[in-house]
Amino acid sequence: MDVNEQTVGQLAGHVAEALAEQAELHVELAKAQIAREVSVVGNEAKTLAKDALPLVAAVPLIAVGYVFACVAAALALATLIGTPGGVAVVAALNLLLGIAAAWTSVSRLRSHRMFGATNAPVHETSAGGLVTALRQTQHGEVPHAR
Repeated sequence: MDVNEQTVGQLAGHVAEALAEQAELHVELAKAQIAREVSVVGNEAKTLAKDALPLVAAVPLIAVGYVFACVAAALALATLIGTPGGVAVVAALNLLLGIAAAWTSVSRLRSHRMFGATNAPVHETSAGGLVTALRQTQHGEVPHAR
């Protein structure tokens, strides 16, 4: 049947089918990317665990050494400002450094974006908005203009 002979409803049906097919392709793309990421992350995790083992063994030794260094610093300051003052200065310094390290880490973690390659095609095409509008219409909702 020629396009000129089709009704508006038939043409809308063809558009809806094409949009649904495009949405299915986006879902398949997301599935493929997730499967690839899981495989890559799994291999990287094994390598990372092997490489990190010496560090994990060293952490308790470092922690004990750090505690002794803090006690020594507090005792050295105690000769100048008293024991409570020395302990307070060392504690305050540790708190400030810990807060700064945590703040830096949280800031870096927030900058990571997951599945950017999958989200981009969906948001860049008007099909994403049209599929949403079609779904809203099917559920009796009124599509909202963006």
